[in-house]
Amino acid sequence: MAAGATFWFSFTDADPVRSGRRAFVGLDNFALLLADPEWWRSVWNTLVFTAVSVALEVCLGFAIALALHAQFPGRGPLRAAVLIPWAIPTVVSAKMWGWMFHDVYGVVNAMLLDIGILSAPLAWTASPTWPWPHSSRSTSGRRRLRGLLLLAALQMLPKDYYDAAQVDGASTWTQFFAITVPLMKPALAWPRSSAPSMPCAYSIWSMCSPGVTARP
Repeated sequence: MAAGATFWFSFTDADPVRSGRRAFVGLDNFALLLADPEWWRSVWNTLVFTAVSVALEVCLGFAIALALHAQFPGRGPLRAAVLIPWAIPTVVSAKMWGWMFHDVYGVVNAMLLDIGILSAPLAWTASPTWPWPHSSRSTSGRRRLRGLLLLAALQMLPKDYYDAAQVDGASTWTQFFAITVPLMKPALAWPRSSAPSMPCAYSIWSMCSPGVTARP
């Protein structure tokens, strides 16, 4: 219902602030949008944000899955603890990451200044060319869930392949790139991973809202 109304409003001069009669304008809104450079920049920023977020989510999730797949004492409780940050509300998590990347009080700037990588504090969340803070926050919860999903896929891999590789004298790295990665490709499929990263406007707004990135 809401999607249908939004689709119809796109062909009218409807104003979300004021109510009243709406006149049909055809494709004028779309023509205005396609001629707006700000819209194209927003599209580009969305694509970059999605690519970086998905890459971080898949790579870090796969690393978490590999770590939890290893045999070590206390593996069961650690697997359960991985889900705890995922249960933190998005707004709370975004505020925490916003303070971490704060240009004045943030711990990220403090660490980079201490080790000499930065010569002056950087306003991470206010910079249009740095998607890393938003991408990091976006993947902070989903990479753990992705890790558990990939862990389930790892546990379903046939052991016979690894036994045969060990008999042939294959190293651990050879087994990883020749057996694990090819068999895990369906679970690492890119299109299915990118969809949840697109609608993250509420997260970015919470992270960059006034009081988080503004200088005192």
